[in-house]
Amino acid sequence: MYWLKHYCNFSRSAAMSEVREKFGAAGYGAVWLILERIAEDFAVTPQKTEPDLCISEKEWRHSCGLSAKKLHDLLEILQNHGVISTEKRENRIRIKSAILAQLLDEWTKRTRKKSESCAENSRPKQNREDKSIKDKNRTEGYSRIREELTPVLERHGLFSEPERARRIIRHMEQKKVRSHGAYLAKILQADSAFDPEEETTNSQTNKGQGPVAVGDILRREGFSKRPEL
Repeated sequence: MYWLKHYCNFSRSAAMSEVREKFGAAGYGAVWLILERIAEDFAVTPQKTEPDLCISEKEWRHSCGLSAKKLHDLLEILQNHGVISTEKRENRIRIKSAILAQLLDEWTKRTRKKSESCAENSRPKQNREDKSIKDKNRTEGYSRIREELTPVLERHGLFSEPERARRIIRHMEQKKVRSHGAYLAKILQADSAFDPEEETTNSQTNKGQGPVAVGDILRREGFSKRPEL
């Protein structure tokens, strides 16, 4: 899901009318900030069958710019009107939004439907069962990894940079280490500005470049002529 359909009268729906009455235009914006976060995660997590996202309450608040009380009041209104459903786990909140499944862009709908149809028709029953188990284990593994990474990211204030935090999470999910949280903590202690995107860029820039000759270094520094004796 890379873009969303948008009902022209959504702002005048019963749910949004109540949101705007209680929170003003800022509340309406907060709703879309929440829905966009869920939709973005759904786009990069193909094994998901419905749009939902489970992150800390602190990150939800940061995403929509609301205090804890206002966030809970907003979620209660949306849940009462069936826009979302919520599930709280300790300091984390899972928000599901069935409405986003109806707002999928046509390209994503066709791609997901075609992919699921081809996979089911070309795979024997046992293989389908094996894939189901593998997907479940992978999802649980990613969930466990994210739970390990969350407190480390929070301690280093990285949820104030959500894009960078997501890049780090995706990068860490590819690592085969005993403890992803401890591994990330060591990286951030050594380099608080760690960013997988910059690491990849630097790696690609330097790829294929051999050792730099001393003469080249001297010429770049302005010592192009041989000094007189």
